Amino acid sequence: MNTYVTFAMSFAALGAGLLTFGLIAMVRQRRGGRLALFSGIGCMLLMLFLLVRQPHLFDRLFERDKDNAKNLAEVQRAVWTAPVLDRDDWPQWRGVYRDGIGKVPGMSLDWNAKPPKIIWQTPCGKGYSSLAITTGRVFTQDWKDGQERVLCLDAATGEERWTYPWPTSYSILRSHHNGPRATPTFSDGKLYVVGTLGRFLCLEIPEQGSPKMLWEHELAKDFDATIPAWGYACSPLIEGRNVIVQPGGKEASVAAFDCETGKVCWRTMEEPTGYSSPMAATFGGQRQIVAFLDDRLVGLRADDGEKLWSFDWYTDHQANTATPIIAGDTIFISSNYGSGCALVRVLHGEKDEWEAEEVYIRRNKLMRCHHSTCVLHDGHLYGFDTGRGDLKCIDMKTGTEKWFTSEVRRGTLVLAEGHLIALSEDGTLSLVEATPTEFRLRGEMKRVLSGSDCYALPAIAGGRLFVRDHDRVVCLSLSGE
Repeated sequence: MNTYVTFAMSFAALGAGLLTFGLIAMVRQRRGGRLALFSGIGCMLLMLFLLVRQPHLFDRLFERDKDNAKNLAEVQRAVWTAPVLDRDDWPQWRGVYRDGIGKVPGMSLDWNAKPPKIIWQTPCGKGYSSLAITTGRVFTQDWKDGQERVLCLDAATGEERWTYPWPTSYSILRSHHNGPRATPTFSDGKLYVVGTLGRFLCLEIPEQGSPKMLWEHELAKDFDATIPAWGYACSPLIEGRNVIVQPGGKEASVAAFDCETGKVCWRTMEEPTGYSSPMAATFGGQRQIVAFLDDRLVGLRADDGEKLWSFDWYTDHQANTATPIIAGDTIFISSNYGSGCALVRVLHGEKDEWEAEEVYIRRNKLMRCHHSTCVLHDGHLYGFDTGRGDLKCIDMKTGTEKWFTSEVRRGTLVLAEGHLIALSEDGTLSLVEATPTEFRLRGEMKRVLSGSDCYALPAIAGGRLFVRDHDRVVCLSLSGE
């Protein structure tokens, strides 16, 4: 159950009991009546305080699972096709199409017989930033000696090519002071970077030598935003000639910038952001930006940012973190902290009106993504359900569980050649066949990384797997040779 809901119900029950006891005791002139009465009033005031902090509290009290029969029927008839992956690099968050899927012809599908081999290891600073691999280079963000950095490595050898640093203090963050969250985006010779405290910059990346800053913004300052409790985590999205991020301020929830000049092309809405990254998709012939904000999912017209539709989704601590997963005219969202998951259908009316309706909602069950995003393969989602902590497969169209296992502990995962590559928080790599029939483990490598919070998403490029923690970046051959 939602944390605020739990506390509010507890305070309400305790307050009602104390008030009742206090009133009866005072009428019967027994000792302790006045103390109980005032204690009950205090509990009620605390409940009111929680209502102010979470205005949708009572709505959450009565939320239940939902199934929209009409939309369920329509979705069952839908045929979802994945884009053809014609590149083997990984230029941004979650790969070429931001779907967590890579291409590895000749990949070993039996790690017990032929496990991946470590090609190189290179030291890095702290960070949860994933990796972008393209043009023979590896880009990531880290934090070292009081500075956030963009780190560039040679993809073949792991040799450090350059760093681009700036001073950063994490003292204002609630917790997890271990470096940047967002992943750099590479496009047309430029690298777009969002720092933990909202520094947004564009670097020109030459084939040789050090980068040159072309332009920068301070998202919190420029858009009157409060820095999120755990820092900015949105990875930049390239859409046409624009790059899109989520400032989450009174001046813009979502904003688009000209890739070349950094000029603001459009800005929209005025509410806080979550920790998710935007996506682009076409619904009903209209190109749209899909953004997961602090308490709702929204669809924006890509040309000018006009809000076309929204779908309410309240989560404790504004912690909508997982990236939306788009298939056909549907979007799958999932959050931890008592929220659960939902499949949303985007509908376009005859009068050019848009709306988003649930196909189904599963409250605090089925799939509760924390910091990790699922991957979609053949109509099924594979991910880590925080409520149970470990790997799960669900049918995306029906919202039903297919299997669950504790053999692969909570972490992050990507997909290649019909197989999941999972990185657990303790640094263990696992290969799992992506089939809804049953859980099939194809091998594992213990403690490739160290620590207990290996949250950075693995990346796949050139037949190799790239992973990192707070100390090093590791490159492995997926062919086992």
